Amino acid sequence: MKSSDKIKSLFGIYNNEVEEEIKNLLDSQSGFLMYKMMSYFLGFLDENSQPINSYGGKRFRPGLCLMIAEMYGKRKEALEVAAAIEIYHNFTLIHDDIEDNDPLRRGRPTVWKIWGINHGINTGDAQLILANLELSKIADREAMIFPILSNFLNKKFLEVVEGQFLDFTLADLPLDDEFVSEENYLMMIRNKTSVLVGAAAKAAGIISGVDDREQKSLWEYGVNLGLAFQLQDDLLSIWSDSGQTSKTKENDSYEKETLPMLKLYDTSEQTGKIKANDIYEKKKTLPIIRLYETIDQDKKIELMQIYSQKRRLSDAEVGQVINWLNSSDAHEYTRDKLKYYKDKSRLSVDKLSVGDGDKSKLLEVIDALLPDLK
Repeated sequence: MKSSDKIKSLFGIYNNEVEEEIKNLLDSQSGFLMYKMMSYFLGFLDENSQPINSYGGKRFRPGLCLMIAEMYGKRKEALEVAAAIEIYHNFTLIHDDIEDNDPLRRGRPTVWKIWGINHGINTGDAQLILANLELSKIADREAMIFPILSNFLNKKFLEVVEGQFLDFTLADLPLDDEFVSEENYLMMIRNKTSVLVGAAAKAAGIISGVDDREQKSLWEYGVNLGLAFQLQDDLLSIWSDSGQTSKTKENDSYEKETLPMLKLYDTSEQTGKIKANDIYEKKKTLPIIRLYETIDQDKKIELMQIYSQKRRLSDAEVGQVINWLNSSDAHEYTRDKLKYYKDKSRLSVDKLSVGDGDKSKLLEVIDALLPDLK
């Protein structure tokens, strides 16, 4: 079974509930196009606001939240929490696409690419508010837990924004700046990406009323899973199998404007993004940081010059960087780091009080999200 099929198998029943909850929330708002933009981004509508069942992401964060809550007998009580986390996550992605100048998300044009940057920013802002409105639905029902849960999630939501700040900071600095380091990169992806996975796991524990020790183990499970997941994304952005990509269509004008017509830079089915876009945008991911630390001085200078460009990199520049990466240990090094966090996530499962069957399911989640990469 393919990894994507396994993820659907594990989370499908939970995500159907989350999607229905989010659809109802959006349908209850005014008729402004803004809410249809959200539905488009989430995969519920097409560009013309017609119903469609499009890929809206793995939705493993809300699925994980409901799955864990079910292990403690609180699946129904966790629905609004899971939906709020998914709404918030997609708010960050709408803005992230603008900030990274990404024309594609999940294989479709991004919100800003269709409706413009202003609408993209505004729609994202509204979605952030909707996340908190969704969460507030449990205030009366869970009067004792709600203040604790709300405070926890909003602190984690803020950490995600802090992660974006760190991402901007790293992007603005030259490669030879002392702040551009593996340590700071890992801190950035922890906040920007893995915190929300940890929050989904721990929030399930909070609403289920488990003790602090159990919540800590759930947090460790999620945050380490999230770190490994982002490192996998770093690898796939550069090294995903170009033989498994969906080819650029010449009659799609938005792609003709932004995508080079080369096999190397096709859209990856594994990520739904432009292959090597992290390099085009001069992202200082772990493979790039490792490359800079290990290449000889002449190549260091050349790599610095390439990454100091004030524009999106050219095909030739990206190709040169990829050649250097392929000649270095950056792939193996990043894979080893990924495995380190994957193993930490697995170890945290042993500390949980849930039954062996539930532990096996949590381990299945790890293996489905983090299949062994070649």
